[in-house]
Amino acid sequence: MQNNTDDSTLGDPSALRRSIWWLIMLRFIAVIGGLLVASIHAGNFVSGSDKISFTAGFADSAILFLFLAAVGAANGIYLAMHRSIKNVELFVFTQLVTDLFSLAILVYLTGGPGSIFTHFYFAVILAASLLGRSRSSVVCAGMGALFQT
Repeated sequence: MQNNTDDSTLGDPSALRRSIWWLIMLRFIAVIGGLLVASIHAGNFVSGSDKISFTAGFADSAILFLFLAAVGAANGIYLAMHRSIKNVELFVFTQLVTDLFSLAILVYLTGGPGSIFTHFYFAVILAASLLGRSRSSVVCAGMGALFQT
């Protein structure tokens, strides 16, 4: 019987480090995109547009800007640390759990189950299945499914 001691589903630790870098870059793209969408939405809201608001629970779009800026700052810390981390699997798991909690907060603040951000749970679960070990992938998928409902 073979003992499965792979570091991740990718197998190679150097490949995992490269994948972590791409995860961080994609998160930066998502934050920048979110800031652009929030800026456009804030402009429409100020100009008196009668479109349905995706920030239904917000008194002001400033909360969304602050939230996205905080996620971007945390991602900057990940970027600064990613080369010096010794336990790569724990670093990946920490990022994925942080993403899940951040997404849960964002979904809660933007209308709960009716939020347009609920579809992003799929991205976190996909990242967990590609980057994490089997246990961490199952934990992240389970947490994502729990938060999504």
